[in-house]
Amino acid sequence: MKTHEKASFFKEIKNQLSKVVLIAAPRPSQEEIIFELRSFFKGIKIPIKSIDSESFNLDSFSQDVETLPFLSQKVALFLLRIEQLDKRAIDRISSYVEKPNDWTLLVLAGEGLNASSKLYKVCEKKGLLFHFKEKKPWDLEKELIDWLRNVAAKEGATLGSEAAKALIDHLGSDRALLISEIQKLICYIGNRSEITLSDIAAISCRVHKETLFQLGSAVLSKDLRKALAIMKILLEEEIPIYSLIPSLRVCFQQNLEILSYYKQGGYPCVTASFPYLQGKFLEKKVQIAALFGEPALKKGLISITAMDLKSKNLKVSPQLLLERLLIQLCEL
Repeated sequence: MKTHEKASFFKEIKNQLSKVVLIAAPRPSQEEIIFELRSFFKGIKIPIKSIDSESFNLDSFSQDVETLPFLSQKVALFLLRIEQLDKRAIDRISSYVEKPNDWTLLVLAGEGLNASSKLYKVCEKKGLLFHFKEKKPWDLEKELIDWLRNVAAKEGATLGSEAAKALIDHLGSDRALLISEIQKLICYIGNRSEITLSDIAAISCRVHKETLFQLGSAVLSKDLRKALAIMKILLEEEIPIYSLIPSLRVCFQQNLEILSYYKQGGYPCVTASFPYLQGKFLEKKVQIAALFGEPALKKGLISITAMDLKSKNLKVSPQLLLERLLIQLCEL
């Protein structure tokens, strides 16, 4: 059986322990699913053993899958990075998958696997196969709209789908920024229970989401020339400084959290806190945060907060203030 949905994959696992599982997915998604599988096996008292492709040995593999477990009915054997194995090893694993034993739960994981290969086909036929599939933009948008409506509901307000989409179009997909805007809108509507399109038009500043995202990326890449050029575009679009500086704060805070979660438990820990980060996008976000570094992110937050206070108390050109801030951040 093959599935592209993680929820249906784990439903099948819990309904019936498959003797063979193949996870065909990019590394971050693999790690997330393996993390959850390990937790599930531990919860039902199934011993776990892991083998990496670098330490794979044909004789050891045969012994591992054929040896009866001690003091348990089953054992879970994880074989990772199978895309790095040679043809002889793949053929041996394929032969085993065709006739698996009853006491070994073999979990295979790899990326870039060929759907027409013998191993892929036999796993699909004999076991359970999860094949990662990137979500379409419209599916991601629907998920974000549903999430935002749920955020509003938890705060005691009603937000229609059209209004939620309008707010996302205004501010982009940054969830921390959207939560902050929902809280501001709830204060604005007072005793009313519904947030309307008129409310959003009245107090929510429209932000060019792609350009704003690019500004944060340019700063984290320490590309000052690009950051200054994007800043000029944003100011020409009459986006006020009181929207730009908080968006930089959100960017730095989020990257600091991503780096912290990654250090705690790798990609699965990041995805648990930021479910919308998946696949290559997740890898890129972690890489950017790691290259900038935790000390620099913390110093950046201090600089952003200080400049935010200056922007409210000093009668200085917004462009001059932002230029100073971007220079400080790119020199960290």
